[in-house]
Amino acid sequence: MISFQEEFSELAPLQSFDAKAFEGDENVPQDVCNLVLALSLAYNDCKDLYYIYLLLKDNKPEGKPKKHRIWGTYFGMSNHILRLHAGFANELLNLIRDSKDAVTHPFFKSVIQAMPREARQAWNSIEKAALEDKATNQLGKFLVLIRNKVSYHYDPDEIQRGYKHCFIDPNKQNQIPLVSLGSSIRDTRFYFSDAAGESYIELLPNRMGLSLTTTQIAEMINATSKSLMYLVGRYLQKRKYSVKDYPEEL
Repeated sequence: MISFQEEFSELAPLQSFDAKAFEGDENVPQDVCNLVLALSLAYNDCKDLYYIYLLLKDNKPEGKPKKHRIWGTYFGMSNHILRLHAGFANELLNLIRDSKDAVTHPFFKSVIQAMPREARQAWNSIEKAALEDKATNQLGKFLVLIRNKVSYHYDPDEIQRGYKHCFIDPNKQNQIPLVSLGSSIRDTRFYFSDAAGESYIELLPNRMGLSLTTTQIAEMINATSKSLMYLVGRYLQKRKYSVKDYPEEL
C-alpha cells in the first residue's frame, strides 16, 4: 500500500518565486493572474482526488467482487471519487466560461502556445467545451456532456434514471437493492444509491453517442488536470520572475 510519505516524497524539490508573479502589470492584466491562480488550485484539488483514488485502489478487497458489505462500500467509494472528478470538471468549465476576457488575452494565449503539444490540445478541448458547443474529439464531447449534465449538486431526475436502470429496467437483468441499516453513521450505508449514482454516470456518455468505461473517464479527467499542470508552470516561466531552490525544513 502506498503511504502518504511514499507518495509525496516523489514531489520535486521545493522552489520559491516572487509573490508579484500573480500581480498584474502593463503586460498582464490582473484577471489573467487571477485565472491562473484559480487554475492552480483546481489542479491541486484534482491531484488530491487522484491520491485518494490510489489509496482506495491499494485497499481493494481480495478475491472476486461479490455481494458483500466490504465490496459494496469499495465500489461505492470508487464511484464517489469518479463523481467528484466529474464535478471538478464542471466547475473548471464554469470558471473558464466566466473568465472569457482572461482566456482570450494575448499573454494567456502565449502561455498556451508554450505548453507541450498534447497538453495544448487538451486545453483547446477544455476551452471549446467551456465557451462553445462545438466538440471535435472524444475529450471535447465528454466535457460538453459534463458541462451540461453534471455538477456537484444532486439531480433527483438523473439519480432516479440510474436507479431504474439498475433495479427496474425490464430490458436487463436487474440487481437487488441492498442496504446496511444500522444505528449509527459507522454501521449504515445505502448501497442502492451507490449503484444508482454509478449507473447515472455510466449512462451519460451513451446518451451522447460516446462509449466510455469508468477507466476511460478517469483518463480524460487526468488529461485535463495535466494540461493545468503545464499551464501554471509555463505561466510562472513567462512572467520572468526567477524561480529558485528553497531549502526544506528538517
